[in-house]
Amino acid sequence: MCGAGWRAYFSMPLIRLVRFCAYAFIFSGLGVVALLAESTMGAETEPSRQTVTYLESQDFHSLSPQEFKAAFEKQMAFCKSLDIKQRPEAWTRAHLELEQYLLHLRKDKAVEPLMTHFLAVVEGVWGKEHIYTGTAEKNLGLCYFLTEQPKKAEPHLQRALEIYRSALGEEHPVVADRLMNMSMVYLTLARYEEALSMAKSALAIQRKVYGEESRETVGTLLSMATLHQLMLQTEEAEVCYLRALDIQEAILGSEDPSLESALGNLATLYLEGGQLEKAEVMMRRLLILKTRYSGTDEADEHDNPDYRKLYAGLLVKQGHSKQEAEAATDEIVKQVQADNADEKRREVGEEPQE
Repeated sequence: MCGAGWRAYFSMPLIRLVRFCAYAFIFSGLGVVALLAESTMGAETEPSRQTVTYLESQDFHSLSPQEFKAAFEKQMAFCKSLDIKQRPEAWTRAHLELEQYLLHLRKDKAVEPLMTHFLAVVEGVWGKEHIYTGTAEKNLGLCYFLTEQPKKAEPHLQRALEIYRSALGEEHPVVADRLMNMSMVYLTLARYEEALSMAKSALAIQRKVYGEESRETVGTLLSMATLHQLMLQTEEAEVCYLRALDIQEAILGSEDPSLESALGNLATLYLEGGQLEKAEVMMRRLLILKTRYSGTDEADEHDNPDYRKLYAGLLVKQGHSKQEAEAATDEIVKQVQADNADEKRREVGEEPQE
């Protein structure tokens, strides 16, 4: 998101399904915790670590509401088919996966008590230090964070970080994710120094695991830049924004719509610092991106302000008349539109216009 002015849920039947799941789940499980605790506590295995790593990679954003509902119902049916007394590990894995779905339905009131209860069950079965317990702690912490309760989220996410470090090692990429969870909590609580420290630790892990120019580092660099900006450390913010932009361009090219965040934040940073020439370069690139992808799925995924108006306004700040600024803006837009038209002609085997 750009700063300073530059900056459906599912159907009711699914919500009822979540609530039904909550009540059914809460009344199952507690009675068998004591029976299982002795035999399973601390029984952490390589498969359990692999399960947690798999859960971290899940992403439901590409699913339509209908696809999500179908997958959610299938997962709930699978959970109901398992007996915690007979298959405690399979039961735990299935319910941890179910929690990934529930995080996408976090605003339903049944989700929070369900996750609270599940943490108690998992901790009772596997012990306080098991990675499954850490995952349940993490899920509950994220539930609190995503419902704007950062103070409640902090102890759960801190505990999850400690468990993950112990189970996976200090330099595991999932530990970097937990560090970034903590960084976002501290950012929300305006504890910027602590947030920055967590983000720096996460970045060090990501660079060691994935390399200096990996897409995994981009989000962390952008977060660090934001923190530096909030602490009025403009030079450090610029370095982080530019590094994130360089990595994105190296991986995706210079015209990918996902560059919008870094470009927009750099434009804002330069504008606030009175560096109008640098701000103009970034705003021009944003205007081109906006125009190039206007009306496409890529453009619709972003929060797009009126860059045409913003760019013209910036030219006025540089001393151009309003008429000159609007004419220069229109010229850029027309050129990009002409390039788009030529590209479409090439796709169908036609010659571009002269």
